[in-house]
Amino acid sequence: MRATVIALLLLALPLLGYAQGVGDAQEAPAAPAPEAQGEWLVVMLTVSWPGADLMNASFRVFADATMREPLDVFPAPGGSALAVLPPGEYYVMAIVDLNGNNVADAGDGFGFHGVSGLTDGSRPSPLTVAPEQFNSATIPILLVQGPDGRLMV
Repeated sequence: MRATVIALLLLALPLLGYAQGVGDAQEAPAAPAPEAQGEWLVVMLTVSWPGADLMNASFRVFADATMREPLDVFPAPGGSALAVLPPGEYYVMAIVDLNGNNVADAGDGFGFHGVSGLTDGSRPSPLTVAPEQFNSATIPILLVQGPDGRLMV
């Protein structure tokens, strides 16, 4: 008899837990917001340089305006890349390495997010990556490295 009671209790425990869970489901705390879970978002990056071969294009993404140390580098064969970044503000530079040697040399093109024309006050501006919006940037190549190593229009 004692063994039968123990067996019935063991069989009933999972059912009791299930019944309690159903009753508690309405009182369960809400899931944390996506930002609290470390949300990452897809960003579409495109380089624009009419007439140029974009097979060796890439993007450098930076967290600060000094743009000294890239957070990540995204290859963009054909001129487009998808980056996966957490929400925030980023500075983005596009590079087209025409000869594909992975060295900045004569003829290579450079562009910066937020610079669509070169004036005395031209400065890169941050790309804001935010939830619930289409995150993208098209960066025109406006500067070319000259034979002497300086950037020129």
